[in-house]
Amino acid sequence: MNRIQPSLSVSSVLLLAVAILAPGLVSAEEKKASKFTPEQIGFFEKEVQPVLENRCYKCHGDGKKAKGSLRLNSRANVLRGGVVGPAVSLDNLDKSLVLQMISYKDDEHQMPPKGKLPQAEIDLLTRWVKMGIPWTPGAQAPGGEAGAKETAAITAEDRAWWAYKPVKRPAVPAVKDGQWIKNPIDAFILSRLEKDGLRPAPPASKETLVRRAYYNLIGLPPTPAEVKAFQQDNSPGAWEALIDRLLESRHYGEKWARHWLDLVRFAETHGYERDNNKAHAWRYRDYVIKSFNEDKPYDRFVMEQIAGDELENVDADSISATGFYRLGIWNDEPADRLLAKYDVLDGVLSTTTQVVMGMTVGCARCHDHKKDPIPQEDYYRLLAFFQDVTNMNDRSTRKVMDNVESEKLKVELAKKEAIENGFYNQLFQLEENFKLALMKKDGLKTAAGVRVPDLVELSFKFYRDTWKKLPDFDLIKHEAEGKLADGFLSLRPASRKHAIGLVFEGKLRVPADGKYSFKLSSTAGIRLLVGGKKVFEADGAGSHSGDAPVELKAGLRDIRLEYFNAYEEPRLSVLWSGPDFTDRGLTLTKAEESTIIGTSKKDAQRWSYTLKKPEGGWARPGYKTKGWKKGPGGFGTNGTPGAVVRTEWKTRDIWLRKEFSLDRLPGTLFLDICHDEDAEVYINGALVKKLSGHRNDYISFSLPQAAVKALGVGLNTIAVHCKQTGGGQYIDVGLRAGKSTGEDITTLIKRRGEELIGAANRKLYDELRAKLQDSKARGVVQTTKSTSYDTMAVAEKGRSPTHILLRGNPHIQGKKVEPGFPAVLTSVAPRITQRPDSQTSGKRRALAEWMVSKDNPTSSRTIANRLWQFHFGRGICPTPSDFGKLGQLPTHPELLDWLAVEMVARGWKLKDFHKLLMTSNAYRMSSKSVAKALEADPANNLFWRFNMRRLSAEEIRDSILKVSGTLSTKYLGASFYPEVPRAVLQTSSRPGGVWRKSSPEEQRRRSVYIFIKRSLIPPMLSTHDLADTDSSCASRFTTTVPTQALTMLNSKFLNDQAGVFSAYLQKEFGDDVRGKISAGLNLVFCRKPVKDEVDKCVKLINDFQVGDKLSAEQAFKYFCLLALNLNEFVYLD
Repeated sequence: MNRIQPSLSVSSVLLLAVAILAPGLVSAEEKKASKFTPEQIGFFEKEVQPVLENRCYKCHGDGKKAKGSLRLNSRANVLRGGVVGPAVSLDNLDKSLVLQMISYKDDEHQMPPKGKLPQAEIDLLTRWVKMGIPWTPGAQAPGGEAGAKETAAITAEDRAWWAYKPVKRPAVPAVKDGQWIKNPIDAFILSRLEKDGLRPAPPASKETLVRRAYYNLIGLPPTPAEVKAFQQDNSPGAWEALIDRLLESRHYGEKWARHWLDLVRFAETHGYERDNNKAHAWRYRDYVIKSFNEDKPYDRFVMEQIAGDELENVDADSISATGFYRLGIWNDEPADRLLAKYDVLDGVLSTTTQVVMGMTVGCARCHDHKKDPIPQEDYYRLLAFFQDVTNMNDRSTRKVMDNVESEKLKVELAKKEAIENGFYNQLFQLEENFKLALMKKDGLKTAAGVRVPDLVELSFKFYRDTWKKLPDFDLIKHEAEGKLADGFLSLRPASRKHAIGLVFEGKLRVPADGKYSFKLSSTAGIRLLVGGKKVFEADGAGSHSGDAPVELKAGLRDIRLEYFNAYEEPRLSVLWSGPDFTDRGLTLTKAEESTIIGTSKKDAQRWSYTLKKPEGGWARPGYKTKGWKKGPGGFGTNGTPGAVVRTEWKTRDIWLRKEFSLDRLPGTLFLDICHDEDAEVYINGALVKKLSGHRNDYISFSLPQAAVKALGVGLNTIAVHCKQTGGGQYIDVGLRAGKSTGEDITTLIKRRGEELIGAANRKLYDELRAKLQDSKARGVVQTTKSTSYDTMAVAEKGRSPTHILLRGNPHIQGKKVEPGFPAVLTSVAPRITQRPDSQTSGKRRALAEWMVSKDNPTSSRTIANRLWQFHFGRGICPTPSDFGKLGQLPTHPELLDWLAVEMVARGWKLKDFHKLLMTSNAYRMSSKSVAKALEADPANNLFWRFNMRRLSAEEIRDSILKVSGTLSTKYLGASFYPEVPRAVLQTSSRPGGVWRKSSPEEQRRRSVYIFIKRSLIPPMLSTHDLADTDSSCASRFTTTVPTQALTMLNSKFLNDQAGVFSAYLQKEFGDDVRGKISAGLNLVFCRKPVKDEVDKCVKLINDFQVGDKLSAEQAFKYFCLLALNLNEFVYLD
């Protein structure tokens, strides 16, 4: 449906593609139509319009569907254009598309397609275009704007389609025969049968059930002993116990992985002519098998395949899961590499949406979906999530560490980190104790007059974990706690940047009764409580900022701040303002090559200001700014060159003040300023810069050391006076810190530690620092041998924009689109977050999380329907990968919704879901026909009986090996190559180099481990309908053709296994022919044969010996070959 030719002309695009430009883009130009002169309008009406009507309107007029979405029946439509853009460009009239197309200058520019216009008509159209396409004001040809936008909006009717509605739990229906109900599934089935006057089939026998359970769950037949044990177990829980035992078998994953591998197009070669191998593709298959066996929740299973490299706790399995992106066919020598790239991405997109969502989004690659509400734009918005995935190549691999070894390494790293955190926490507490002692003895080094911190008795608790929202920290054990001597909130107590939580508690000095406000900013969750009341809360991940007004009484008020950061660069800022102060910091600003106060050129900074000359001391700390106004920086008049005016200032003078806090003194200080005209800058009352004249842009100055010396630890003040003498006026100021050269805490402790905290603590401090440095330098000593290997995996490179590709052609780009979800399902925008430690964009993770979220109603319905399909023979919706209008409607929609709700409620656990289905009476019905039901519902659409089915190709082969006693139970590992007839190998372009030879032991492994080469499928599998590996296979066809019988009777594999089977029976029963026959049929049928069946087989063997002159050994071997070909062996009821 979505295969396109590599070459596509502009004219064919113009004829076929869909419109992409919105009507609003030309509204302004349409208004200009009224400005044309009467002569120009007359020229259009008399000369041009007849040409358009005669030559153009048939394809580009008022028809229901305009070719190329281009209509030439109004000026607005001409300017709007079609898929290639506007028909006329008012910015470059000579290059207008309509003139290019009628020129017939080459094969791609030919309109009308039936022949070139007469030169006179070309001249008329050219003259009209160069006039600016005059048009009769308000007039348009019949049809007008009706078709202006070909892509219809998503309607309420579209969203009302059964598959797109939110999933809700329906009521379980009441039934007449309540005795038949084992679980709610039965009520939905029986309710529909009773409505049609039908009854369910009788229950299946225990022999039938045990065989059904074995094949449905592990794909292998039970042994006679296992059948007998189940028959003799009459306990109420026997059936559930059998299901539990089979679900715990490793064979379960081998069976159910095959269903998923069909869906995702699993094969181990690229396809096309050379059909080269995909390196380490088998690791993806092993990942799927392990995931089923581990009962990995389905939502996590999906997320790992779409974004396993972008999730938390990335490991070897989650990386191998992304081999999903590399499973499709790939042309390694394409004529058009760009087209080949988009073919691969289309395969990923189409497969993902069909398999997970039951939507055929791939049909919208070249145009809007013909039946479903999937616009072409939605296709490319989804494609944008995959846009940066690297091109397929011969390896597409990544080296990972074995999960067992990785876990051991994680343990070692955790031990190391715990030890280092212990050192860090002890050092931090010693440093805080030193600061307290220093304050008590000398006072912290602060500028004269600087206010003491607004927070007292401040303590912290530090936590380590990853949260999506703020937890209840009081219920969680903290890793460290202590006091903060300097009275400022700080991230310093955290021993790391990521996956951290902090809780601060203390007292806030409120100077007077009144209205206060807090301004908060953080990288993740933040909650502020003052006086026991919640003042501000933003508890989710992602950046937050906001203002919180509150009325406070004077005095010491309890304050508590809770904060967490996941994987962003941590940031925490808290400012507060009151009746006599503005934006005073409760958090410290790092004075280490950072911005202390930014200018207001990009982000507005709040300042206190006055236009009246203040009293003396206005530039010093502690000055009362009563009567001053508050406003964003950038003071001046609009029109002043270089100014970014945010607060108007028109008087002669302006005075500004702003407070800021520092945790240590910077080594150098820089002033950023734009001034018009004279300006004076003060720090803590000291004049540090005086400027005259004006500047038309921002400039930076390195301030003298006197400015640095004026600073102090804690609160500081910057003050500015600007005077205007004439012309424009403007003032904006910022401060930046250079590298610190001040005496840090470590140096101070070395110099005065013994004096202030005692000799023992001073010695302990030195020892802890030495141990911490030694631990960081040593790395991890691994106690086990590191095991790493290559696995097929996804990769991203660069960040490229996504455009709608006109008619799907990557060489003709339409408008740019951003990642987004199908509009018919949700209006939620993707929340894309790139982890700091990741080389990927985070887009795929956003898609994966949405696909299995409550905002997407399709994923739970789709997987519930698939599990029903694989147990009952067909889905409740018979088209399991197409829930759209081209698919079939569900026969029991309420049951499907009930199952979808159950899927999510049970934590997306598939094993639990298997048990739910299999413990219903609907599953335990026999496949026998009931005359009335068969007549009313011959296709069994109402599930009145169990659907008989033929075993899959893999089940047939594995069952033959199991019955003959040779099946290898080797679990996982590289694929093997079964023996393939020479005649089949001769069909390959390289008969001697395409198929390897595996050992006899390897060839006895389960069929899921067979090497799948796209151009060479072993006949045993191909003749029995192995899934097509070029595209997603939702349901395998079941054919009945002569080649199946020929393969089963004549293949070397079957004859060899018949010989092994015969030898096994001979060894067990010797010359007892009836005993051997009975045992052989018991193994094949999973039941004891009746006397008549044994008698017929005895006669057959006698006929072989008498009529065909075969030896007893040969005759019995042919009986074994016959037994392996019996319908009862290859069919399941």
